[in-house]
Amino acid sequence: MKCKSSDVTELTKEQIPKFYIEVLKSWFSLKEKNTDSSTQNVHTLEDQIIWYNSNVKFRNKLLMFKKWKDAGIMFLSDIVVNNRFVNLIELGQLVRCPNYLFDFQKILTAIPRHWKTLISNNYRFQNSKEQLSFLQSG
Repeated sequence: MKCKSSDVTELTKEQIPKFYIEVLKSWFSLKEKNTDSSTQNVHTLEDQIIWYNSNVKFRNKLLMFKKWKDAGIMFLSDIVVNNRFVNLIELGQLVRCPNYLFDFQKILTAIPRHWKTLISNNYRFQNSKEQLSFLQSG
């Protein structure tokens, strides 16, 4: 199971035995203690799973959009391309469901602000490097 949440109450609906719930709680507790947010960069963020991630909550609820998952969108890297979030045209090609715009807005709202800032700053940095190399070569 690929989820990153110490809140396993969502998983109890699937009738997981209590022993495994306790194992998951312990695992997430250890994992959170070993995660250093100061070492986060765009590449580590892109490895973050979107669904059932305790860091990605909309109105204090974990996200899971089955049609998105079925379309292969699991990680932040699936909606971040070239250090920026996909645009609506790219998104429409990835997700073919009627409410994808509303779902995408929920995801963007749920993603922590400091993650979006890291992605945005990296995008600006990449563009600045490309412009500088173009000016130096010309």
